[in-house]
Amino acid sequence: MKFLENITEKMEIDENSIEKIKERFWKIEGNDFEDSYVIYDCSKEGDKFDYQEYAEMMNLEEGISYQIIVFRNWECEIELKKEVYKKLKNATERKNLLRWFDRKISYYTELEDSIKLEVEGYGENYLEYANCLNGPVHSQKIIKGRIYKRV
Repeated sequence: MKFLENITEKMEIDENSIEKIKERFWKIEGNDFEDSYVIYDCSKEGDKFDYQEYAEMMNLEEGISYQIIVFRNWECEIELKKEVYKKLKNATERKNLLRWFDRKISYYTELEDSIKLEVEGYGENYLEYANCLNGPVHSQKIIKGRIYKRV
């Protein structure tokens, strides 16, 4: 699969170090013996994120350093996450799902060559910011950000 080749190339790992564990699951031992990666493929049209299957893999594979989940694009990732979250009735399962999605590395198989930004007004758009406290605890929050202007 093309994404496996790309991932191993970027990680500078030999393709022979990939081990298929289950359908849609692969394991890669990294260059350091401490690093291990589990890859879960959700990139095909109609693929669903199977919570039970993923939970079994996370329970079986102790010592996983990194989780890589392959999606077609960002929109598919968000849609799959929402879909699974709605179906889960148990708070523990929902917490696990959110934790996995927070810690995972996303890999997208369909990327655009350029991105489009929506702008407001005269082209000023506050896309990035960081909250920080300046001075004593009682001082106000100051938002620092970058302003992008249309040229």
